[in-house]
Amino acid sequence: RFEAWLPTESNWNGKFMQVGNGGAAGSLMYGSMAEPLSRGYAVVHTDTGHKGTAGDFSWAFDAPEKLIDYQYRAVHELTVKGKAITEARYGEAPEKAYWFGCSTGGRQGLKEAQRFPEDYDAIIAGAPANNWGPLQLYSILALNSLGENGLPISKLPMLKAASVGQCDANDGLEDGIISAPQTCNFRPEALTCQPDDDVSSCLTEQEVSAAERLYAGIVLNDGTTVFPGSGFGSETDWGVYATPFFRIGTSYMQNVVLKDKDWDPSTLDMDADLKRAWAVDQGEMTAMEPDLTDFIGNGGKLLMYHGTTDGIIAYGNTRNYYESIIETMGQDAIEDSVQFITVPGMGHCGGGDGASQIDWISALESWDETGAKPVKLTGTKPGSDPVMSRPVCAYP
Repeated sequence: RFEAWLPTESNWNGKFMQVGNGGAAGSLMYGSMAEPLSRGYAVVHTDTGHKGTAGDFSWAFDAPEKLIDYQYRAVHELTVKGKAITEARYGEAPEKAYWFGCSTGGRQGLKEAQRFPEDYDAIIAGAPANNWGPLQLYSILALNSLGENGLPISKLPMLKAASVGQCDANDGLEDGIISAPQTCNFRPEALTCQPDDDVSSCLTEQEVSAAERLYAGIVLNDGTTVFPGSGFGSETDWGVYATPFFRIGTSYMQNVVLKDKDWDPSTLDMDADLKRAWAVDQGEMTAMEPDLTDFIGNGGKLLMYHGTTDGIIAYGNTRNYYESIIETMGQDAIEDSVQFITVPGMGHCGGGDGASQIDWISALESWDETGAKPVKLTGTKPGSDPVMSRPVCAYP
């Protein structure tokens, strides 16, 4: 299923845009279509070929064609058909094609740049879920580390307050936001309960260990970190993975990797299950290819962004991917074509304590039209009074 929203001829800006999905897709996100339409774009969006909720992969059980659609095919097919629909509507082809997505939508955008480099002139990829297998294991790690046998969700605000309290001032301004996460050396053991402490206001050794696992990320037996832990200040987001409606990693393992709907996430074997996930995916869901030669050669622009307090997908994953592009291609080769902007205090794709409301579309338009690469943008905090405004800058 897909929809195309087409402005009247007098309101069309001559451009085409596709917007991305979240989680396991399965529905149309009309809010994502509204803004591009209001700016005059012909905008399209797909459920990627199935119906379901964001954390559910039951539709993919023994359905390889639906899985391929979700991995990359639905987005590419709609790009081709959407451009044709736009041309038929207005009598001329769109002069520009842009992609805008966050989370799964960020992964979809990167997959387009990597696999179909001629589809889009410019791509906005926020908080991309591109390191797919390890990300799903992180979902399960969070599920296994929270609750009665780990760290109570009720203690996550205390943990966040402690990490922010220690590291907030490192950037030179005490504003409740960690803007220099690379300088934060907070350790949860600082909250370890002493003999006379009220356990509701401190952490037991078991709870400290659980927090340390989530800060560390997905670490294999040989000590290799294949997915970074969530940053300091993101702790209250961890609980999402323990909610019944977003056990996405468990659902993916049960329905896609193991084809065992009774698989128990508490039996997770980090090394063995990651190998199984990689073997099944074969790089189709994953979008970690650092060589963007063809996309850049076509004049493509890639704008990535990530909130530093994203507790769903660690911002360190996008940082690592960006650095792998530089290592592979060289800074000079990507200087005019790839940008990564971090948003201090922003959660997953928005929200959080930081200035998370940012006009990404205008930043991309300006870059593509003038060649002036975005280096510093302005973010505001929705609902703040007076309105909080902060610069958000290119990494690092």
